Amino acid sequence: MIRTQFFARQVLAREGRARADKDGPLATACRNALDAETLRMQAEGMSPAFIRNAAEVVGLSVLPALPVDSARPSTNDASDRAALRPAGLRLLRAMALAAAATLDRGDVASALEADVHAIDAAGFPVWTGGPLSLIDRQGAAEFVAACRADKLEIPVGLAAMARDGGRFHSVKEAAA
Repeated sequence: MIRTQFFARQVLAREGRARADKDGPLATACRNALDAETLRMQAEGMSPAFIRNAAEVVGLSVLPALPVDSARPSTNDASDRAALRPAGLRLLRAMALAAAATLDRGDVASALEADVHAIDAAGFPVWTGGPLSLIDRQGAAEFVAACRADKLEIPVGLAAMARDGGRFHSVKEAAA
């Protein structure tokens, strides 16, 4: 989180890439992934209220497009929050995969840019440091395994990274 909120923002400002475009390819890809995963979760029987609360529990600042549900369950109880967290993490994984794919395609210039812009323009939670930092923190192989369990499509670059033990951010960046 510190690397993204301070170091990465300074680097991007010096390079003239600090402004996130809310209609840019990264933000659009992340929001589309969020909406697509939301639809899959609904098709699996999860209620709109459950999905919305799951998104809130993990800190998404842009919530998935869902119909208004008048009977929203409370998320004040710790056991409710614990039940929602796996679904929320699934939403984050879908968005992180979209961010990784934009980097693969060259739609963003760096992992730093992807992390900052996903937070600013796509509503990715600040606490994660951004989608690619989230993948690095969990480890690419473990992250990809969780995505496969969710039946999510893995971008080619991330699959290779998981196989080879790679990461998005260098060790030097990770220490910053």
